[in-house]
Amino acid sequence: MLIKFTHEYYPQFEQFSRILKWISSKKDGKKGFLHEMMVELGLPEAHAKSCITFLIRCDLLPGRKLTLTSLGKTVMNFDPFFERLETLWIIHYLISSNPELIIWHRVIHNILPLSEQYFLPSLKDLYFYDLKSLVSKHTYSNKIPGEIRAVFYAYTKSALSRLRIITVDEQGNFIKSEPVGVPPLAFFYCLLRFAEKTFPGSTAISIADNCEAENGPAKVLFLTEEHVSSNLEELHHSGLVRMERLANLDQVRFLETVTPELVLQKIYEGQDGN
Repeated sequence: MLIKFTHEYYPQFEQFSRILKWISSKKDGKKGFLHEMMVELGLPEAHAKSCITFLIRCDLLPGRKLTLTSLGKTVMNFDPFFERLETLWIIHYLISSNPELIIWHRVIHNILPLSEQYFLPSLKDLYFYDLKSLVSKHTYSNKIPGEIRAVFYAYTKSALSRLRIITVDEQGNFIKSEPVGVPPLAFFYCLLRFAEKTFPGSTAISIADNCEAENGPAKVLFLTEEHVSSNLEELHHSGLVRMERLANLDQVRFLETVTPELVLQKIYEGQDGN
């Protein structure tokens, strides 16, 4: 359980771009680079730690090591300024499907589906009271509200606001919105990552598991069953999956040659790398 995930900073993607570029320029893979990065990029320690933690948790960095993951290299090469909706939806999924990030996870899974408007000061006691006995009084009274605020700001002030998951009305109230459409390939990437983690070694997943699982793409990406079916049909016609309709079970079968890395390639194909 990681309560102080954001360190009360909402994600600042312009800093993520600078950090990924800085790391990719080093090419030595050493550990313990935080201080050097702080000095060269002019970042305060708390902000630098927040950025690195976020990049690790959305799988752009493999850990506190001076290198990039496969996803991090792809983003750095083809979408270094986080302009593509596919990139933003993938980042949203990887962060929001992780139950260890308890504040962020509960906002997405428990708070957003149950209300149309959100009064932030009331959310701590309504949705996080069970944590009161597990953390210090200071953490419960101050840090948890700060983390809740950072999540709401992430979806209204950062690049993630382009997903329109949460918006702010004229009175400054946070309100539920209608998210923008999830591109099929971004959905498929998230589905493959979900299947790898939840059903390792499986070559197929039922539509019901996809739609109903707590951390599955359907719920995390706010997709209806109709949206899921439409995306899967498009992927089927593209030859990336095979839809199978059995007696009492509809499922999607994965092809051995189709990996998350191949899906990333298809998302960004036709673009020149940096």
